[in-house]
Amino acid sequence: MHKILLKMFALSVVVAAAAGCSQPVDIQASKQNFIEHQESFDRLSNVACTFANSNDIDFFRYPLDVQGEKAEAFKSEFDEIEHLLDTVNSELVVIRDFDDYHCELFVIINGTSFLGEGSSLKYVFQPVDLGNYEYTDDFFSEESRLYREANRARGEDVKFSIELENGWYLQYHLYP
Repeated sequence: MHKILLKMFALSVVVAAAAGCSQPVDIQASKQNFIEHQESFDRLSNVACTFANSNDIDFFRYPLDVQGEKAEAFKSEFDEIEHLLDTVNSELVVIRDFDDYHCELFVIINGTSFLGEGSSLKYVFQPVDLGNYEYTDDFFSEESRLYREANRARGEDVKFSIELENGWYLQYHLYP
């Protein structure tokens, strides 16, 4: 019995710590960051998509997938991507290159995930899916959250996108 209680307590601590470490969603600050660094975002989309397209890469996470021969062979591209990520206040970009005409980038702002559930706020270049919700100023209020929970299908993602410039969007995604 004590082991079960101890395990439940430990799990509660982990969940509370994960929730406590997540940053609040700040849409206005994220939009302002894009405006201030738009040139760097545009350069990042050019560098990352050119890198993926010219090297037949369908899916790549920087810096997670940088290892071995790739690290040396593409050092100049990776250095530029690193510099641009620093400039736009991010540490991770995910590249999905579908074909010669469509490259999708995810520049992660923040996110949390625990046991398959989580949320993320990110900049997305040429998103395939804009989501099924529309952002309003009270989107994150308790009343709006409770209404969404009561009126959506169980397991349905909550996602919205705000158009920025030049193919870039600010996207929030809650996945249950």
